[in-house]
Order: sequence, then structure tokens, then C-alpha cells
Amino acid sequence: MVKKKKPAVKKAAKHKVATQKLRTKFMSAFIAEFISSTTDPWPDPTQAGPSVIADFDMFMDVLLKACVLQQPPVPDGSGSLRDRLANFLLAQNWPVLASIPKLWQGIQPTVRLIEVSVIADALLKAINAWRGGSGGGPNQWPPH
Repeated sequence: MVKKKKPAVKKAAKHKVATQKLRTKFMSAFIAEFISSTTDPWPDPTQAGPSVIADFDMFMDVLLKACVLQQPPVPDGSGSLRDRLANFLLAQNWPVLASIPKLWQGIQPTVRLIEVSVIADALLKAINAWRGGSGGGPNQWPPH
């Protein structure tokens, strides 16, 4: 009787996964400039709900367009929040030249999307704490 050979067992490839969170200077600078600013924090406690929604949409629109198209927006000199954001992105050389931690330099497009998602999370935290936590309380976000 002929013994059947057992098929070779393939070992799963070991993935090199970073154990630390990805944080960049750009994320910190954005949060300091627009959310935790002592001179002009966003959202303003007196700001109307529809205005907060419009601002959040604008942040996401500008950041995602710059990220995907790999070019910062053009400031219009109006001093508006969009203009401030455009000037900020230019000053940070984001998304093309802003620094990335060495560990993640090989995946720049992914890093830029992670930066946008971390900023979106920070903006949502700010909305949640807006008007003293009217969005559910300052300790309710993130929901995970």
C-alpha cells in the first residue's frame, strides 16, 4: 500500500506591523491651529449648527482634494476659514512635501489619508465638545 504524501503546510507570512500610532507634525500643527487654538478655536461656541456643518464639510473637501490631487488649494486672500486653511496647507507644504516618519515613508499616499482621517476624528471631537458637549458630551467621542 502506497502512503499518500501530506501536502506541504505553508506558513503564513509574518507581517511587519507598526505597533505605534501614526502621528505626524502636520496632524499636530493642524489641531493646534484650528481646534485647540486659544485665539481662534473651531467651532466657535456661538456658531450656529448649520455653519458648523458647512465648516466641517469645507475642511473635508479641501483636505481630501489636496490629498487626492496632490496639490494644495489656492488661497483667495479673503481671510475666511477656507483661506486660512489654504494658507496653512501651503505653509506646511502639505500634501506633497510635508515630512513623514521614516517608518512610513514608503506608503505616502496611505499616510496622507490617515492624516485626513485623524484630523476628521479631531474635528468630530471638537463638534462633540462644542457648546459644552451638546453633541453628546466631551467624553462620548470616539464611539469605539
